[in-house]
Amino acid sequence: MRKSVVTGDGRPSGDGVSPPLDRETVFSILSNRRRRYVLHFLKARDGSVGLRELSERIAAWENDCRPEQVTSKERKRVYAALHQSHLPKMDRAGVIRYDPDRGTIELTEASSSFDVYLEMVPRSEVDWGEFYLGLGALGTVVATLVALGVFPFRLLPPIAYLFLFALAALAVGAVRTYRRHLARVDAETPPGVE
Repeated sequence: MRKSVVTGDGRPSGDGVSPPLDRETVFSILSNRRRRYVLHFLKARDGSVGLRELSERIAAWENDCRPEQVTSKERKRVYAALHQSHLPKMDRAGVIRYDPDRGTIELTEASSSFDVYLEMVPRSEVDWGEFYLGLGALGTVVATLVALGVFPFRLLPPIAYLFLFALAALAVGAVRTYRRHLARVDAETPPGVE
Protein backbone atom coordinates (compact mmCIF):
# COMPACT_ATOMS: atom_id res chain seq x y z
CA MET A 1 0.00 0.00 0.00
CA ARG A 2 1.47 3.32 -1.11
CA LYS A 3 1.42 6.26 1.22
CA SER A 4 0.69 9.76 0.06
CA VAL A 5 3.56 12.16 0.56
CA VAL A 6 2.51 15.73 1.20
CA THR A 7 4.58 18.44 -0.43
CA GLY A 8 5.58 21.71 1.28
CA ASP A 9 2.43 23.49 0.10
CA GLY A 10 0.13 20.83 1.54
CA ARG A 11 -0.56 19.04 -1.74
CA PRO A 12 -0.20 15.30 -2.10
CA SER A 13 2.36 13.81 -4.38
CA GLY A 14 2.63 10.25 -5.53
CA ASP A 15 -0.75 8.53 -5.37
CA GLY A 16 -2.86 11.71 -5.60
CA VAL A 17 -4.88 11.05 -2.46
CA SER A 18 -5.46 14.28 -0.55
CA PRO A 19 -5.13 14.17 3.21
CA PRO A 20 -7.91 15.92 5.13
CA LEU A 21 -7.19 19.57 5.85
CA ASP A 22 -6.36 20.59 9.38
CA ARG A 23 -8.85 22.75 11.31
CA GLU A 24 -6.69 25.89 11.16
CA THR A 25 -6.60 25.74 7.36
CA VAL A 26 -10.35 25.10 7.16
CA PHE A 27 -11.13 28.00 9.51
CA SER A 28 -8.70 30.29 7.72
CA ILE A 29 -10.39 29.61 4.38
CA LEU A 30 -13.88 30.00 5.87
CA SER A 31 -12.96 33.24 7.65
CA ASN A 32 -13.64 35.24 4.49
CA ARG A 33 -17.11 35.59 2.96
CA ARG A 34 -15.85 35.60 -0.64
CA ARG A 35 -14.00 32.33 -0.09
CA ARG A 36 -17.17 30.84 1.40
CA TYR A 37 -19.01 32.05 -1.70
CA VAL A 38 -16.41 30.37 -3.91
CA LEU A 39 -16.86 27.05 -2.10
CA HIS A 40 -20.64 27.33 -2.20
CA PHE A 41 -20.72 28.07 -5.93
CA LEU A 42 -18.21 25.36 -6.87
CA LYS A 43 -20.00 22.72 -4.76
CA ALA A 44 -23.21 23.50 -6.64
CA ARG A 45 -21.50 23.11 -10.01
CA ASP A 46 -19.95 20.08 -11.64
CA GLY A 47 -16.45 20.45 -13.05
CA SER A 48 -14.46 23.60 -13.62
CA VAL A 49 -15.86 27.13 -13.60
CA GLY A 50 -14.53 30.23 -15.32
CA LEU A 51 -13.26 33.13 -13.21
CA ARG A 52 -15.53 35.60 -15.01
CA GLU A 53 -18.67 33.55 -14.27
CA LEU A 54 -17.64 33.07 -10.64
CA SER A 55 -16.87 36.80 -10.23
CA GLU A 56 -20.20 37.78 -11.72
CA ARG A 57 -22.15 35.41 -9.44
CA ILE A 58 -20.34 36.57 -6.29
CA ALA A 59 -20.78 40.23 -7.27
CA ALA A 60 -24.51 39.56 -7.73
CA TRP A 61 -24.75 38.00 -4.26
CA GLU A 62 -22.83 40.86 -2.69
CA ASN A 63 -25.02 43.49 -4.41
CA ASP A 64 -28.27 41.55 -3.94
CA CYS A 65 -29.14 41.46 -7.62
CA ARG A 66 -29.24 39.07 -10.58
CA PRO A 67 -25.97 38.35 -12.42
CA GLU A 68 -27.12 40.23 -15.52
CA GLN A 69 -27.63 43.35 -13.36
CA VAL A 70 -24.04 43.41 -12.08
CA THR A 71 -22.10 46.41 -13.31
CA SER A 72 -18.68 46.08 -14.87
CA LYS A 73 -17.12 47.89 -11.91
CA GLU A 74 -18.74 45.51 -9.37
CA ARG A 75 -17.61 42.44 -11.31
CA LYS A 76 -14.05 43.75 -11.79
CA ARG A 77 -13.70 44.50 -8.07
CA VAL A 78 -14.63 40.90 -7.19
CA TYR A 79 -12.57 39.50 -10.09
CA ALA A 80 -9.41 41.30 -8.92
CA ALA A 81 -9.80 40.20 -5.30
CA LEU A 82 -10.42 36.59 -6.30
CA HIS A 83 -7.57 36.49 -8.82
CA GLN A 84 -4.97 38.23 -6.67
CA SER A 85 -5.77 36.92 -3.20
CA HIS A 86 -8.54 34.43 -2.52
CA LEU A 87 -8.10 31.86 -5.28
CA PRO A 88 -4.29 31.62 -4.92
CA LYS A 89 -4.71 31.12 -1.15
CA MET A 90 -7.30 28.39 -1.69
CA ASP A 91 -5.10 26.80 -4.36
CA ARG A 92 -2.04 26.77 -2.06
CA ALA A 93 -4.15 25.12 0.65
CA GLY A 94 -5.16 22.42 -1.85
CA VAL A 95 -8.89 23.21 -1.64
CA ILE A 96 -9.20 24.17 -5.31
CA ARG A 97 -7.16 23.95 -8.47
CA TYR A 98 -6.81 27.43 -9.93
CA ASP A 99 -5.27 27.96 -13.34
CA PRO A 100 -4.71 31.73 -13.58
CA ASP A 101 -3.63 31.49 -17.23
CA ARG A 102 -6.86 29.82 -18.33
CA GLY A 103 -8.99 31.44 -15.62
CA THR A 104 -10.49 28.14 -14.48
CA ILE A 105 -11.27 26.94 -10.98
CA GLU A 106 -12.32 23.50 -9.76
CA LEU A 107 -12.68 21.80 -6.39
CA THR A 108 -10.28 19.15 -5.15
CA GLU A 109 -11.10 16.17 -2.97
CA ALA A 110 -9.80 18.14 0.01
CA SER A 111 -12.83 20.43 -0.30
CA SER A 112 -14.90 17.73 1.40
CA SER A 113 -13.28 18.94 4.66
CA PHE A 114 -15.67 21.92 4.44
CA ASP A 115 -18.93 19.99 4.02
CA VAL A 116 -19.85 19.92 7.70
CA TYR A 117 -19.30 23.69 7.97
CA LEU A 118 -21.17 24.60 4.79
CA GLU A 119 -24.30 22.54 5.35
CA MET A 120 -27.19 24.94 5.13
CA VAL A 121 -29.21 24.96 8.34
CA PRO A 122 -31.88 27.65 8.39
CA ARG A 123 -32.10 29.73 11.57
CA SER A 124 -35.58 28.37 12.21
CA GLU A 125 -34.36 24.75 11.96
CA VAL A 126 -34.87 22.40 14.89
CA ASP A 127 -31.79 21.16 16.75
CA TRP A 128 -32.17 17.54 15.73
CA GLY A 129 -29.99 16.17 18.49
CA GLU A 130 -32.27 17.71 21.11
CA PHE A 131 -35.36 16.61 19.17
CA TYR A 132 -34.28 12.96 19.10
CA LEU A 133 -33.28 13.13 22.77
CA GLY A 134 -36.78 14.36 23.59
CA LEU A 135 -38.39 11.74 21.35
CA GLY A 136 -36.37 9.00 23.07
CA ALA A 137 -37.35 10.32 26.50
CA LEU A 138 -41.02 10.43 25.52
CA GLY A 139 -40.82 6.86 24.17
CA THR A 140 -39.23 5.68 27.42
CA VAL A 141 -41.92 7.33 29.54
CA VAL A 142 -44.74 5.87 27.41
CA ALA A 143 -43.15 2.40 27.45
CA THR A 144 -42.83 2.57 31.25
CA LEU A 145 -46.46 3.66 31.67
CA VAL A 146 -47.65 0.87 29.33
CA ALA A 147 -45.55 -1.72 31.21
CA LEU A 148 -46.98 -0.54 34.56
CA GLY A 149 -50.55 -0.64 33.20
CA VAL A 150 -51.26 2.99 34.11
CA PHE A 151 -54.60 4.32 32.86
CA PRO A 152 -55.16 5.27 29.94
CA PHE A 153 -52.10 3.40 28.62
CA ARG A 154 -53.63 0.05 29.43
CA LEU A 155 -56.53 0.68 27.00
CA LEU A 156 -54.48 -0.35 23.94
CA PRO A 157 -52.23 -3.38 23.57
CA PRO A 158 -48.47 -2.61 23.91
CA ILE A 159 -47.84 -3.34 20.24
CA ALA A 160 -50.18 -0.46 19.32
CA TYR A 161 -47.94 2.03 21.13
CA LEU A 162 -44.89 0.59 19.40
CA PHE A 163 -46.65 1.00 16.05
CA LEU A 164 -47.64 4.62 16.83
CA PHE A 165 -44.08 5.44 17.89
CA ALA A 166 -42.70 3.91 14.67
CA LEU A 167 -45.19 5.93 12.59
CA ALA A 168 -44.16 9.13 14.37
CA ALA A 169 -40.46 8.42 13.72
CA LEU A 170 -41.23 7.67 10.07
CA ALA A 171 -43.16 10.93 9.66
CA VAL A 172 -40.38 12.99 11.27
CA GLY A 173 -37.77 11.30 9.05
CA ALA A 174 -39.82 11.98 5.91
CA VAL A 175 -40.28 15.66 6.77
CA ARG A 176 -36.60 16.08 7.61
CA THR A 177 -35.51 14.39 4.36
CA TYR A 178 -37.85 16.60 2.34
CA ARG A 179 -36.59 19.79 4.04
CA ARG A 180 -32.94 18.81 3.47
CA HIS A 181 -33.74 18.24 -0.19
CA LEU A 182 -35.21 21.76 -0.40
CA ALA A 183 -32.15 23.28 1.31
CA ARG A 184 -29.60 21.64 -1.00
CA VAL A 185 -26.81 23.79 -2.34
CA ASP A 186 -27.50 25.43 -5.67
CA ALA A 187 -25.54 27.89 -7.77
CA GLU A 188 -28.31 30.52 -7.78
CA THR A 189 -28.80 31.07 -4.05
CA PRO A 190 -26.08 32.56 -1.88
CA PRO A 191 -25.08 30.53 1.17
CA GLY A 192 -26.88 31.19 4.43
CA VAL A 193 -30.19 32.24 2.86
CA GLU A 194 -33.30 30.67 4.33
